Amino acid sequence: MTGFTNKISQGVANIAFGFIEIPKNIINITNDQNIFVGMNWGVIRGVAHGVSRTLVGGTEFLTYRFQRVSLPHQPMSVIVLVKIAAILACITPATGLTTAHWMMASKPVATNSITRITS
Repeated sequence: MTGFTNKISQGVANIAFGFIEIPKNIINITNDQNIFVGMNWGVIRGVAHGVSRTLVGGTEFLTYRFQRVSLPHQPMSVIVLVKIAAILACITPATGLTTAHWMMASKPVATNSITRITS
């Protein structure tokens, strides 16, 4: 399918079948929790998902003429990594953890060994 037919068909399908989200969420939440939670939270969540699906379908239907723009993937720059390091440096004194704690927490630990982190 081309972009035109794909986008317009998705829009029409989302508009036509957005209401299916209500019973779908009732069933999913009932299976996860129980019937009481499913009948209450499932309806609320189903209505929210149904309305959002219908609105997205309307947007796709109305904008099917416009071409989708593909943004190029850009790897994390050094500036972003420096900002993350600065944020971690600010958090570290407040939590009382040292850099060694962060490094030890990120290393995998064997299941039969007991590790003790000391300051």
